[in-house]
Amino acid sequence: MFNLKKNLYYFILFTLFFYACKSSEKKTFENAIGNLGTLTVVSDKATHIALKNTYNGIFLSTQNNNALIEPFNQVLQPDIKEFNDFFYNQRTVLVLVNKQNYKALGNLLSPFKKDEIENYINSNTLTLKSASNLMAKNQEFLYLFGNSSQDLKNKLEINQINIIRILLKNELSAQIKALNNDSSKNIKFYTEMKTKYGVGVNIPSTFKLKRQADNFYLFQMEDNSEPNLPKTFGIIVHTYPYKDTTDFNYINVRTVRDSICKHSIPGEIAGTYMSTSESDFYPTRIKEMVNLNGYKASKISAWWTVKGVSVSGPFLRYTIHIPGKNIIFAFEGFVNKANLNVKDKDIRLIEAIAQSIK
Repeated sequence: MFNLKKNLYYFILFTLFFYACKSSEKKTFENAIGNLGTLTVVSDKATHIALKNTYNGIFLSTQNNNALIEPFNQVLQPDIKEFNDFFYNQRTVLVLVNKQNYKALGNLLSPFKKDEIENYINSNTLTLKSASNLMAKNQEFLYLFGNSSQDLKNKLEINQINIIRILLKNELSAQIKALNNDSSKNIKFYTEMKTKYGVGVNIPSTFKLKRQADNFYLFQMEDNSEPNLPKTFGIIVHTYPYKDTTDFNYINVRTVRDSICKHSIPGEIAGTYMSTSESDFYPTRIKEMVNLNGYKASKISAWWTVKGVSVSGPFLRYTIHIPGKNIIFAFEGFVNKANLNVKDKDIRLIEAIAQSIK
């Protein structure tokens, strides 16, 4: 017998379930893509035409970086439709908003109310706003507001160092989030390090253990994403006794580094190894004391070379004192890109991995 109330109940229940599923689908984003060192600038075509040289002068120039490394390798410049169709899932995005294009930007401005947008546009002072995971997972947006293309140009040029700093921080943040979401098969090594040393580092699953000895680990990853430019990433983790604060000075860090490379990572030719370069041919060596997740650490960015062999690459090394164990926990990531331009962004992956040390 036909039961109107019962069937109506099931119809409503099914309808609610259907739309709940559709809503859930809309909120399920894919992972952001894009190589480290790629910046995507979104705006209307007129703004891109007016600011093309400005982009190149700021984001592809060494003038703001004492290490002689451009902030970005490439700057993608899609207009609004191109971005929504093809570039929506890029990792690091800068949105240039002005009076002429803000209505066309549509969902890209969904984090803001209309009156907020208009106030930001009409403000004479620098207005930067951020948003995360707007159209993909592990994605970072930075918004710059201006009254016109010329106003945006002026604000970019006057505040370029601060804007670059925020964009690089956003890029690192997006990479760290992506690594944290990596259900790594290497978690056993983190647990092992944590148990032995009181601190560990989460090595992404794309890295394979190549060598392990007493208080020493070597992981490597082969990257063939660019067939003509294959490269190898390496991660070294090792410990040694803490003496005093001189363990943090550059000479001592370099001496220990070269010693461990000589004995544990020998080169293909007998007697060779990855020694620390002191040549001014490479970008400036940078040493600083930092706080890494509550630990006092020395951070060194420099280059390695192999004497008599045409190979070289950048490395990033953290030297951390673990007070409870009275040991030095050393973490280093390096990149091997033989015979390539020394201006390299891949070290940013190493920087992101280092942030998992805890």
